[in-house]
Amino acid sequence: MWKKEPFGKLSSGKECSLYTADTGTGVRISITDYGISLVSFVFTDSDSERDVLLGFDDVSGYETHDFYSGCIVGRVASRIADGKFELDGKEYQLTLNNNNDTHLHGGFIGLSKVVWDCEIVGDTLQFSHTQPDGTEGYPGNLEVVVTVSIRTKSRGGKITGTFLSLDMSARCDQATPINLTFHPYFNMDGQDSGSALDNKLTVFDYAGYLPMDPETVLPLGRYYPVKEHLLT
Repeated sequence: MWKKEPFGKLSSGKECSLYTADTGTGVRISITDYGISLVSFVFTDSDSERDVLLGFDDVSGYETHDFYSGCIVGRVASRIADGKFELDGKEYQLTLNNNNDTHLHGGFIGLSKVVWDCEIVGDTLQFSHTQPDGTEGYPGNLEVVVTVSIRTKSRGGKITGTFLSLDMSARCDQATPINLTFHPYFNMDGQDSGSALDNKLTVFDYAGYLPMDPETVLPLGRYYPVKEHLLT
């Protein structure tokens, strides 16, 4: 299902790759090994194509932009005030890569800014990366594995949906915070169609969210189930 091709070079000269899958259901998906960044999500029919993902034409765009387009974010997604946390009685100071007073999305060189090892295993992509102890101030050698797969849903023998699935797991040789997420930007009308503010999002009722302070954009520390606090 997956085909590999060159996707340009980083400023260091390191080559990156693009992996593309044509699902046979009118959907074509591309992803790069740089940050496991989703590059395109294309719907096709007999006479047109519509890419609903915001992305770049080669890896240089992903290296230089600062809004985490389409990538895996971590070691800790979101913001940590003053870049400090305490764990098992010890205080850790992380890098301050946001306004010089906040640690954002894993730091200057988080999981979004590295080239991952990738292997095509059957119909899946198996990405892996080890982040050394002390990276951006975090404790422990962190091993992360991300499996990317495409699934379909059928009814009455007819395919009714195509799903992109990312299964993420991590383990570390020391106690460490971990909060991985996937950070794509979608516009269901097409990436070049203008504003996406009229798009609608469905969130499963077993999911939850962390409210943020509207001024600092820092999590308030409380977890709310979506079904009890509907988003509008």
